[in-house]
Amino acid sequence: MLAKRNYSAKVISKFQSVVEIKDFLSKPEWKVSSLLDQVNNTGTKSIDQSQLIKLLQLSGLSTKISRDDDGGNGELIKSLNNQINFINHLHSIKIFESKNYNIDSRIIRQDLPALKYGDIIEQINNCAKPDLLKGEIPKNWDPMKLASENEDGYYIVKEGLIKDEKN
Repeated sequence: MLAKRNYSAKVISKFQSVVEIKDFLSKPEWKVSSLLDQVNNTGTKSIDQSQLIKLLQLSGLSTKISRDDDGGNGELIKSLNNQINFINHLHSIKIFESKNYNIDSRIIRQDLPALKYGDIIEQINNCAKPDLLKGEIPKNWDPMKLASENEDGYYIVKEGLIKDEKN
């Protein structure tokens, strides 16, 4: 029999009505704009016109945007600078690190040993063998035996050519 553990923690009191839920959600704790409005305060390099053109070329996008009035370019440059500032702000957040706290950004474990060439070859060789635990029977079915024509483990298909010759 499996043992099951339930953990719970109380953060706030239980909501009694929809009005309480709406009231709770209507009070923001922080604003995204506070993270984006610090463009010039961080001292980072900002993107200029030549860098914007280069980025557009590298992205495969059209570089034919208004260069005279700086209307379209100014908005693109401002947007890129805001994005760079936001990423810099995220990088500047201090994250506590302890032995018990694992900062994995993926579901896959990060502490696995590196694969070696011999290990990969061994896995390939074992993969080709039937797994008796799964009920696989060695050489139980060879699809090449069912083909009317085959050569070196490849099927030979001639139907497309034969249909054209018959008509």
